[in-house]
Amino acid sequence: MEELSAASREIAGGRLDLQVGVTSRDEIGELAASFNLMVQRLRQSREEIEQWNRTLERRVEERTESLQQARRELEAVNEQLVLAMNRIRDTQSQMIQAEKLAAVGQMASTLAHEINNPLAGIRAALEVVVPEIRDSSYTDVLQQILKEVDRLGRTTSRLLGFARPSAPQKSPSSLEQLIESTRLLVAEQAKRRGVEIVLDLEPPDRLILIDRQLTTQALLNVLLNGLQAIEGHGTLTVRTRWLAEQDAVSITIADTGCGMTPEVLEQIFTPFFTTKSQGTGLGLYVVKDIVERQSGRVMVSSKPGEGTEVTIFLPARQQAAPRADEREQIREPDAARGNRSHERADRT
Repeated sequence: MEELSAASREIAGGRLDLQVGVTSRDEIGELAASFNLMVQRLRQSREEIEQWNRTLERRVEERTESLQQARRELEAVNEQLVLAMNRIRDTQSQMIQAEKLAAVGQMASTLAHEINNPLAGIRAALEVVVPEIRDSSYTDVLQQILKEVDRLGRTTSRLLGFARPSAPQKSPSSLEQLIESTRLLVAEQAKRRGVEIVLDLEPPDRLILIDRQLTTQALLNVLLNGLQAIEGHGTLTVRTRWLAEQDAVSITIADTGCGMTPEVLEQIFTPFFTTKSQGTGLGLYVVKDIVERQSGRVMVSSKPGEGTEVTIFLPARQQAAPRADEREQIREPDAARGNRSHERADRT
């Protein structure tokens, strides 16, 4: 009985490998044998439970892994669906913009054709009349009219270029001279608005291989946008930096205007998007198109109330710019140069 009592305490502590010795065939012996059989069955039951637990854990792990795999597959499918939806929205937006641009291009082509015909007649008539005029004052006026007719002709050519963009006609141009001539186009308007134009051009001046007319149009659009963003007095800074490692130049135009919200900033290159009551929404779209057609890129940063910075990166040829007496060889013809001050109509 003492051995049974001690064994019971061991079993209660979880030890199921004990056996009580059976030393008699009386009631105590039968009790010991029954006790040993009970311990054996308890041990078997515990082993079965442990085996079942191991099986259950393995099945839970397998099921969990299966669920995790299914979740990963669902996440992958969801990502693909999101990408597909974004592509569909982008495609729809591009189709809408393509339809709008096609309509504008068709209208521009028709308008350019209708303008070119009378312009050709006017120019031909002036060429006949000018040699017959002896009064120099009238001759100067007629020459100015001829220049204006030529300017209108170039404007209609740009309209046709909008409908059917052509490859840029690149030539070596002085960066400093290009920026200075563009500044002159907006100098009077800036003065009237109380805006100071500051030039921060990194020396020395160099030549860059660009389409001078297209690049002037792009810079002019950005300058006019900056002027229109400034209410009251302010500053418009034009800054250039030579990026020798990239064989490129950066042209940054920074204004102290009202700035843009992140929502507006995301859409500034979208055709026909504008926050102006009288804007067309094509200004920065045209700037981006002109720069990219010359293997460049445009970057814009802005914060509400802190102004806007537009940086144009263009490939550059690291050559020294010609001396002042040599610049005449690369300047535009007199007729084109004389008309630059009248190209304010090419606004955003």
